[in-house]
Amino acid sequence: MAKEETQDKRISWKLMFLFFNYCIFSVATTFVNKYVLSVIGFTFPTIFLSWQTAVGGCLFKLLARMGYIDLGGIDRKAVIQWLPAMILFVCMAYSGSRSLSMTILPVWIIVYNIVYVLIACGDWVIHKKVPTFATQIGAIIVVFSAVMVGHTDSQFDDLGYAWMEFHCFCAGLYTLYAQAKQEEIKLNEFAKLFLNFVFTVAVLLPASFITGQIYEAIKFPAIYFGRFYFGCFLSGIFGTMLSVTSIWVLNETNTTTVGIVSTINKVPMTLLSVLFFKMTHNTENIVCIAFGLISGITFFVTKYQDVSRVAPMVSVT
Repeated sequence: MAKEETQDKRISWKLMFLFFNYCIFSVATTFVNKYVLSVIGFTFPTIFLSWQTAVGGCLFKLLARMGYIDLGGIDRKAVIQWLPAMILFVCMAYSGSRSLSMTILPVWIIVYNIVYVLIACGDWVIHKKVPTFATQIGAIIVVFSAVMVGHTDSQFDDLGYAWMEFHCFCAGLYTLYAQAKQEEIKLNEFAKLFLNFVFTVAVLLPASFITGQIYEAIKFPAIYFGRFYFGCFLSGIFGTMLSVTSIWVLNETNTTTVGIVSTINKVPMTLLSVLFFKMTHNTENIVCIAFGLISGITFFVTKYQDVSRVAPMVSVT
């Protein structure tokens, strides 16, 4: 009995440690990306994302060689089956980069909550997982808060919001496809992410030449400063570690619990963004952002209760 309690405590501390790292890397990745895209002003996503994913692919290979992760076997059939997800990943990364460079961070954080609603709607339609009435109301409030945040945004950018909507759509569709094909595609989560990285480089690096962004980037003033390379390097490192940590966390618990932690983590992320980045707010927008943060947490709490009624929580063993 004592041994079981000791083991449970170790599992709890392990999960807390993983969640702590997940939150740190989430904030760090978002802030570094925002710094490079908006503060430095490097708005060449084909190059920026090619660099990020190239660093990610190299780190994955290094971590696999060191025994920290297992890429497993990657065969042609599995790659073809995973191709739609890789295409969605590229679209998701590109649109996310474009939208993040055009919108203020607190607004971007709140609007991203729509992704979770899209996933819940997809589960409802595709998998017939009918949410409780409380979860349905929570989803409506999340969408309403996102609309109001945009409506009260004094720095509203039509193109930025259009990219953000497309980003949410791709992110939701990516998650639903991954869930639907989880049993069919014989790839582990690390292998899927590794393929995403490789495919992104294969698509966006040639695209940087075709679109001429590579030639425009050469003339970019900050390219001669160390802070630019340091920011790009950190974005690749933090983004990769966030991906690895998120997989480790999901191996220990379920997506709903991760969602609750992620939405709670948005509170300090939003507050810190006001200190780190220049932005203008009005009273209405501040109220809507606060309402958006609360609605996101409430949505996942009701969803957590919904999951608990349907089935026992995944064991953290």
